[in-house]
Amino acid sequence: MDDLRKGLGSDPQADEILKQLIERFIMQTSVWLEDLDRALKEARLKDALKYAHDLKGSSGLLGAARLSKLSDYLYEACVNDSLASAQAYFAEIRAEFDKAKPLLEAEIHPVSAPKNAVPGQAE
Repeated sequence: MDDLRKGLGSDPQADEILKQLIERFIMQTSVWLEDLDRALKEARLKDALKYAHDLKGSSGLLGAARLSKLSDYLYEACVNDSLASAQAYFAEIRAEFDKAKPLLEAEIHPVSAPKNAVPGQAE
């Protein structure tokens, strides 16, 4: 995420651009995961390969390195016609996205402290 911020530089709209990128990533990844799940359940590895490729690229662009790497493994499993391996990698991808999603959402919807809160003191 830091590399993406650096890439946006001092653009006055950088925060809004980053927010839109994250929102689109979350939305599109959710769709790809549903499509991947369906494709793997139906043993359609060629379709799964396409979704894995798309997920790998978008994850890498956003800086979600582990998600991108797992997607690459899934892609290779599909290329090698290994349904069992593809399903195992998909389970890891789903778990990784489930962990990453709240962190990404926190980037676009930061929780602010109450106005009268004193830092370091419990309420």
